Amino acid sequence: HGFALIAQDDAVRGYQLPAADRGPNDLRLGDGTLADRASGGEWRLDGRAIAGGANLTPLPISEEYWFSWTQCHPMTQILHVPNNAGSGASPARSSP
Repeated sequence: HGFALIAQDDAVRGYQLPAADRGPNDLRLGDGTLADRASGGEWRLDGRAIAGGANLTPLPISEEYWFSWTQCHPMTQILHVPNNAGSGASPARSSP
């Protein structure tokens, strides 16, 4: 299983992703959605399923140092949703 942390406005949401053999470019953001090419799933940013299966399982989020988080979860990807995501703007994406 993998994890997704989604930063939107001033909040961060974390989700456990379905089991899949995913590569670093398999997750992508659309206009208010998160899609996973590896599992075929697509979800709203609140974790509700649109296609390909069940809702995402939310993860508890707490303040954490990035270096500490990546030691325990080395495959984590960060997807950042800009404040104007509803305008069709392309989301920024970074990986550790």
